[in-house]
Amino acid sequence: MTVEDLLTGALVRYLQGGKGRELEYVSRSESSSLGWYFWLRGIPGVYEIERKEASLAPEGSEFYVRYYPGTEEPVLESYSVQEQLLRFDQSVFDDGLIEAGREEHEVCPCCVAAGSQVEGDGCGHPHPRGHHGHHGPASDGRRKGIPRLLKKFAMNKELYLIGTLCVSLRPDGSCAAELRTKGRLMEPAADTIWIIQDGRRVELVQKGAPDRDVPGYELSARFMDFFGPRFLGTVRPPAGDGPEGDGSGGPADAVAPGCLQEDGFIIRYVH
Repeated sequence: MTVEDLLTGALVRYLQGGKGRELEYVSRSESSSLGWYFWLRGIPGVYEIERKEASLAPEGSEFYVRYYPGTEEPVLESYSVQEQLLRFDQSVFDDGLIEAGREEHEVCPCCVAAGSQVEGDGCGHPHPRGHHGHHGPASDGRRKGIPRLLKKFAMNKELYLIGTLCVSLRPDGSCAAELRTKGRLMEPAADTIWIIQDGRRVELVQKGAPDRDVPGYELSARFMDFFGPRFLGTVRPPAGDGPEGDGSGGPADAVAPGCLQEDGFIIRYVH
């Protein structure tokens, strides 16, 4: 089994198990060899994991973890000036309503995993309008809130980054996930940032002053609360991991509250 097999299998099991309470929509990220966008219920923005191209070992992979805030979400103000401007640029971000028909980022993970692109074959999920788009209702007012495909290819991979996720397979058949981040992801302005306001040049951020101060741990913890026990938790653990080896997991089947190590927070999940 590879990490790709693990994650694809976890997604199929999650969707087939009807555990849609936490996950509202999911879509493959076409700008990487392996990655997904996750629209979680009750969270205005969108999470993305994207495998680092230099991390292709079958037994372990590292992923960029990004969070794209909603345009009305207060946390957007903690992102850099560049990230804020890009988020409001409709030529860069697609804020159209999610529809179950064909989308720019469409891939049905279930059908891909089953080796089929025939409607309803392999995954058992209905595909409204006969297409393989986002899983979910035709439209419920949820906006995409993700970069447009061609813009995503050209986008700096450090933008909207909140941490690094490492997913690994162990010799005993168990899996583990570890998300490395910091309490606050702070970056100073390399140069003074100016904007034009009412025809005047106005200083927005002084050189050396904080340009980015994102709550990395807070954003990462709520993602791992889903990705660990809810998502990876669907994969059957090795025998003996839970009572009578029934796959219920043991005390490790929980997201650690985070432990301060050196200069950052680490959130672990073992299954």
